[in-house]
Formats: sequence, C-alpha cells, structure tokens
Amino acid sequence: MVYLASIDRYLMFSWRFHKDFSPEDGTDLLIFEAPEPYGPFSLVHVEEYWEGKNFTLYCPRLPLKWLEPDGITCWLQFSGSWGVEGQEKGYYRSNVRRMRLIMK
Repeated sequence: MVYLASIDRYLMFSWRFHKDFSPEDGTDLLIFEAPEPYGPFSLVHVEEYWEGKNFTLYCPRLPLKWLEPDGITCWLQFSGSWGVEGQEKGYYRSNVRRMRLIMK
C-alpha cells in the first residue's frame, strides 16, 4: 500500500488467479483506494487477464521513488511467468509498466 499525496489517497495493489487454483489461466490485477490506511477500501480497477491469458503475474507494487513529478504518472513493478502460446511457461522475471492514474 502507498500514499499518494497528489490525490490524497492510499492505493493498494493486489492480484488473483483468473480461474481459482489455476496458475495456467492468467491473473487479474486489482487496485483499491482508501482515504485512510485502515480503510474503508473501495475497488477502483480490475484488469482481467492482466497482460494476457498466457501470463501468470503477481505481487504488483508501486515504488514511490518511481512516481513522476505530476503525481499521477508512475511505474508499476511486478513479477511473473511468461510463456509462448502453446508452450510451457518458462520465463520468470521482474517487470515494470508505466501507468497513469485517471480520476473519475
């Protein structure tokens, strides 16, 4: 969980297997927000098949040092297994993805 002063909110990033107990069917990214570190938390974003069905990604985190000066553009860091269609997943690595928060 991180506090972003630019939006005065706590953000918590999580993940889940898209299909219960099946790491071969991809994962979903979940983002929650709250006004206080103890909640109440609201689900604000779900990305089904996060990066695609052939990826098993997990442990999303937002390093505050990677927050850009505008306070809403950042880099999401995560780990996971990558595969090639029709082949066993054989690539495990850490990765980053640039993201921009959109306020509604």
